[in-house]
Amino acid sequence: MGGSPEDKATYEFSVTGTIERRGQSYGAPIDDGAVTRDPDIDVIGDDGASVEGRLGGGGDAYRITGEITEFEVEDEDAVEVYVDGERIDTDE
Repeated sequence: MGGSPEDKATYEFSVTGTIERRGQSYGAPIDDGAVTRDPDIDVIGDDGASVEGRLGGGGDAYRITGEITEFEVEDEDAVEVYVDGERIDTDE
């Protein structure tokens, strides 16, 4: 997921498997150096299958297993979401 310094957005998502924080973009069009790792801002739930985070000026990257079951973002126009390097529509 990526955002710009002017466009800040909060997000939440859940999966049927697990979520891990990563410092690489894995094919999304964002430099690995711009991928942020802020465990105080981007929090993986105790269940390991949900996350709440915030973007602004960089990108957040996660390794997930399973299917995305829920995705909510505060400002969809401020965020681009990629899965396996392919941009996805967050409304689906």
